[in-house]
Amino acid sequence: MLYLGWVEGDDLTDVPEGPWEDGFVLRPGLVLLRSGASRSEVYHGLKWSQPEGRAVLVAPLADAPKAKGMAPGLRDWL
Repeated sequence: MLYLGWVEGDDLTDVPEGPWEDGFVLRPGLVLLRSGASRSEVYHGLKWSQPEGRAVLVAPLADAPKAKGMAPGLRDWL
């Protein structure tokens, strides 16, 4: 499953450790995560990788996203 993750701030520039096989940073704070884990597990993994109190969002994606202006290499990663 592919998940879109967002965390408040712009200091998420590398994919943190978590219950995902791999990930891709689209822009600081915005990441795609490939995982067989549930949405809840991915959410908590991303939440726990960040400082306390920081806003976090995780959403499953039915298809690969179309994007413009994101980090180079997205098409190859997908």
